[in-house]
Amino acid sequence: MQPGRPHHKRGPQARRPHLKRGPQAGRLHHKRRVQAGRPHHKGGEGAGGDGAAGARGAADDGLLRFHVETDLSTPGRWRLGVQAHEGTAEVQVDREDAAEGWALAGTLVAFENRMEFSGRFARDHWLPSVAKLEWKEVHWPTALVAKPDALEHLGGGLAVDWRDERARLSARFVAAHKWLPGLASGHAVLEVEAEGGLETARVTRLAVSGDPLAVRLRDPVVIRYEDLPGWPAFGVGLELDLSPLAPERLAGSLNGQFDVTSGTGTMPRVEWRLDGQNVRALGNRWSTSS
Repeated sequence: MQPGRPHHKRGPQARRPHLKRGPQAGRLHHKRRVQAGRPHHKGGEGAGGDGAAGARGAADDGLLRFHVETDLSTPGRWRLGVQAHEGTAEVQVDREDAAEGWALAGTLVAFENRMEFSGRFARDHWLPSVAKLEWKEVHWPTALVAKPDALEHLGGGLAVDWRDERARLSARFVAAHKWLPGLASGHAVLEVEAEGGLETARVTRLAVSGDPLAVRLRDPVVIRYEDLPGWPAFGVGLELDLSPLAPERLAGSLNGQFDVTSGTGTMPRVEWRLDGQNVRALGNRWSTSS
């Protein structure tokens, strides 16, 4: 012990966590979660001598697996990968410096669904100048839902474009389902078209069509963020075919109009009207207008 320097005794709490080597090189296996461990870094090709060309690192706690790569020959370029749930969910992000700022691109894969995203950022602005998100491969996540067989097929996609602080969204999803008892198979289509900026959003189309229900937005809706959580004014049209619900007891159809306006507090005010056509229930014929 050197004079003038206090003597410190290492207690049990000061010990470093025990790390055990796994069968794969460059990967740590430890009992704590990722936050408690330190990722292991190993040099890439050319590391440690005449100018490193890259570096890699990985960490694995059994639940999450991280993978990082950097290209030292190109400053500002790196790749991050994260896997979860034994590979059923994975994110990969590439980042690279650009003349006006930096660029970002990546993919998200979760339960066979795949999304791709990209964007360019200025150095003095946190919002991207240009960005894009595409949901190209759509699958029903059977491992996460209570009724995995409710959908026989799910398809479609979603796209979001951002430019000049304005976003445009377009989505269309098609499903073949077996939700209704007694209905062998039905189909449903969801369509959404919207655009917006930093203060307002405008929904130009919102429609659900299929068996036996169809609902659509009658007119575009403008949502002002400063008015939230209040309700914007909008109207909805509804068409319902009764016969698929109970073929032996119901027949005919219902047409409805619903108008929603701001009410008291967070509850909206709803005015509605239903008209029935050739409605039969339990052997009786009904004429409705409410």
